[in-house]
Amino acid sequence: QIQVGGMPYNGLMPAHAQLDDANIAAILNYVMTAFGNDELLPDFEPYEAADVAAERDRGLSFTDVYALRSELDLP
Repeated sequence: QIQVGGMPYNGLMPAHAQLDDANIAAILNYVMTAFGNDELLPDFEPYEAADVAAERDRGLSFTDVYALRSELDLP
């Protein structure tokens, strides 16, 4: 569950199967460097399509991702 503007949201992120690996990498790179994030991440190396492909090949389920996030103590 996340809070946005004081409202709680608890849902699944929609699938992005229609986007190819290069598109996903471009979106990740934009989010990581926009909104002042680039100042917080001076050592950031842009994602490449091969990075996205490697993660897709892992075949993680929603439960797997949730468990990984829990291990990292992410909100």
